[in-house]
Amino acid sequence: MYLLVVLCLPQFVYLQISIGGTPYSFQNKQVKSSDKLPQEDTPTIDINRIQQEDALNDSNSGIPTRFGIEQAVNYNLNNSGLWENLPNGDRLWRLKIQAPEALSINLIYDNFYLPEGAKLFLYNEEKTQILGAFTSLNNKIDDVFGTALVYGEVTILEYYEPAKVEGEGRISINTVVHGYRYISKDNADLGSSGNCNVDAICPDGDDWRDEIKAVAKIVIGGGLCSGSLLGNTNRDCTPYFLTANHCGFSRLGSRCWFVVQQ
Repeated sequence: MYLLVVLCLPQFVYLQISIGGTPYSFQNKQVKSSDKLPQEDTPTIDINRIQQEDALNDSNSGIPTRFGIEQAVNYNLNNSGLWENLPNGDRLWRLKIQAPEALSINLIYDNFYLPEGAKLFLYNEEKTQILGAFTSLNNKIDDVFGTALVYGEVTILEYYEPAKVEGEGRISINTVVHGYRYISKDNADLGSSGNCNVDAICPDGDDWRDEIKAVAKIVIGGGLCSGSLLGNTNRDCTPYFLTANHCGFSRLGSRCWFVVQQ
């Protein structure tokens, strides 16, 4: 499992919580099948131009390594997807997003709020990868949110809303990240260290075997960086995460960060 923790950093650090479970549509056949859902297609990307840019940028240690292209969109509960009324009065909203030939898709939300009892899942077309359930525990004071990578060129969102909170939920997606590089534990180009660093996986790093467990690779929109989990003198498990300035605020401002590898 690659996703370990998600951090949103507009002004504070948050730990994303997912309660698990099974999407409603997986167990209830009275709803429409996923192949009949409305689909939003993002523009194709110019992979030749992107690879030429990467050939220049990958050697620049002052910027995050790019793995995905950020596409500006406007998908929300009112203008996209399909609402279905359920027999007990609850509602189900689903949306299929396709990024042609993408290796992965991750999403950034500019207006996100889930009322008590509501659940949001994301999954791939084959239903072999499921993210969620996200609930009211994921609400943030700035209403910004982000969900991690769903592998493949299609991701499906499924939002279950109880009748007692009808109309209270807000899900607005303003960015679809088209992943054109595959993120895995084995990305060799992400494991190199600078001249001033001690590579903890080499013999010179024998004194840092415990600390290496806190090191992680992080996703910032369509970029990759690294950093380390930190403790504090209160020992209260506050999830501080130390990374370079160029990984976030200087280039991207307020964004959602996903820790994808420990």
